Amino acid sequence: MIDQREKLKRAKRRVADLTAFYFHAAFYSVSVMVMLAINYHASAEWWAQFPGLIWGCALLAHACAVFGAMPRFVERWQVRKIKQLLEDS
Repeated sequence: MIDQREKLKRAKRRVADLTAFYFHAAFYSVSVMVMLAINYHASAEWWAQFPGLIWGCALLAHACAVFGAMPRFVERWQVRKIKQLLEDS
């Protein structure tokens, strides 16, 4: 059975993960808008979509990690690692 301390620890970690994701998403949004504005005003060739797309893929991966769409092989590795660390300590 999980005690109150463990529940609190998990809740704090979840809030920290969500906060980090939301900051990442906000920073991504602002940065892409700034890059698009700079690109529009300073250059005839479009380049801003490339860093935006690459960074968008990273943001999608972050969202999957935070909201639970983690690939099964990653979940299995995490379980194995937790067991290993518990056995080692």
